Amino acid sequence: MESYEKTLIQIRGEMDYTIRAVKEISANEEVETLFPIGGGVLVKAKVLSADKLIMGVGAKVSLEKRAVEVVNFLESRIKEIEMNIGDVSAKRQQLGAQLEGVRQQAAKMMQSVK
Repeated sequence: MESYEKTLIQIRGEMDYTIRAVKEISANEEVETLFPIGGGVLVKAKVLSADKLIMGVGAKVSLEKRAVEVVNFLESRIKEIEMNIGDVSAKRQQLGAQLEGVRQQAAKMMQSVK
């Protein structure tokens, strides 16, 4: 459960980074960037226009969206992820408390056996 929580936190951080990048690219007319071409190889490229972006929305489906729509979508996903992080954290704490209760009961049982 802890690794799932860490994964959600990592995804949230990546989305924050993506939002900053989209805002930066869309605010400038021409931006130089590195573009991955595979195998860990990057090529320098110029983004001439970032009015429209291609965004994956799941199930191998991608849509063309305006930069502001991409940011809005990512911000709504971040809210969902934050709710999931809160749920996972609460469940992890609840399980920890239950585990501590079981440990105490086991310790009492061991004391009574002696």
